This record gives sequence, structure tokens and C-alpha cells, in this order.
Amino acid sequence: MPVWYRWCRAESKIPLPACTRKELIDNLCNVDLLVLEDLGMKRLPPTAAEDLLEIVVRRYEKGSIIMTTNRPLEDWGQVLGDTAAAGAILDRFLHHAEIIRLQGRSYRMHNRRELRSKQAEEALTGETK
Repeated sequence: MPVWYRWCRAESKIPLPACTRKELIDNLCNVDLLVLEDLGMKRLPPTAAEDLLEIVVRRYEKGSIIMTTNRPLEDWGQVLGDTAAAGAILDRFLHHAEIIRLQGRSYRMHNRRELRSKQAEEALTGETK
């Protein structure tokens, strides 16, 4: 299974594949599994709604997509800057989707609290586990 990574962070030291917008969309449409993580966490470019709609339409019932976001579905029009495109994306995406909602505190923060508790216990007892 081919894996294609794209980092959108400006601080990334890993060179990104040089390609046009069309080539990028083609690449994303042709991977076995497309994972879009933390959708809506950063400001999206003006073409984001159009590009994502193109990808979802082309992958619809042909390729798997996993999306993670902490934004409610009602905010997608605002997140993408295009309410009509957001509706069309969600219509296709949710048709066969399994939605997993995580509630409560962050798992990262939970693990951090456990680690701090363990470190405090070790400091008190002088034992390292």
C-alpha cells in the first residue's frame, strides 16, 4: 500500500513533493486511505472548500477517508468558508460514515496527569518504577 505524507507545517524540515494543485488533488484521490487530521485547526486557504469537495466527490464510494476534527459539523461552512460546499462534502462523507465522538478530557492531558502523579509518588518514596 503506497503511503504519501504531506506536512502543512511551515517549520517542517522534510521537503514536500513539488507539484501543482491539480497533481496534489490527483495524489490525494489515488491513495488507498486518506487521513485528514485536525481539520479546521488552522486557517484554510481560499480554495480549501473547492479542493476538499473535489477530493470527496472523486473518492465517494471508491476510497476510504478518515477525518478528525474538534469542530462540530455545524461549523464546517465557516471552517471551509463555503456553506454550500461544506453541505455537499458532509452529504457524501456522512453517507457511509462511522462517527466516533470522544467526550471528556484530552487523552494527552490524562496521560500527562498520570505521569506527573507517578513522578510525584516516586519522588516521595525514592523509588523508580
